[in-house]
Amino acid sequence: TRCKKLGSEKLQGREAEKWQITAQRDGRTLVSQHWIDIERRLALREKFADGTLSELKILGKEKLNGRTTEKWQLTVIYNNGQRSQSTQWYDPQLQMVIREELPGGYVRELRNIKVAKQAASLFTIPADYQRQQVPAQAAGMGIGMGAGAGAGAGAGSGAGAGAAGGTPPVKQ
Repeated sequence: TRCKKLGSEKLQGREAEKWQITAQRDGRTLVSQHWIDIERRLALREKFADGTLSELKILGKEKLNGRTTEKWQLTVIYNNGQRSQSTQWYDPQLQMVIREELPGGYVRELRNIKVAKQAASLFTIPADYQRQQVPAQAAGMGIGMGAGAGAGAGAGSGAGAGAAGGTPPVKQ
């Protein structure tokens, strides 16, 4: 899998970096493009190898559970013409989505958020931890709702490319 920055563009009045991900799968070369909001690290637009297109548009600001958020709408147009929409509330302070309303009436939401310093022990790798390999069918280019950012990941926003061939190494 290769990731290449193609340049910068303005999308919906926001500065975005344009990235291309090239991956090999089942003897085929798959190419996808991703426009990542420079400020928020959200995937504003993604074109996947199968023709699927996703676009993320800001709708405005909104208070949610006492927090100031940005309300975003994700539209996915699949290669068969079907559409899917979801709504996300992005918290700029936390730099992540704290609520999503997904197709079918599903809702994911973080509530009772408290920002505080965390104990270092929470980040210690358990003694019985074992590295796992990603199954071949799970690796490759696909749509996934996510809370990560950058080229190839859905930056707390939504659609992202899963173009990894396995889990990253862990220091022990």
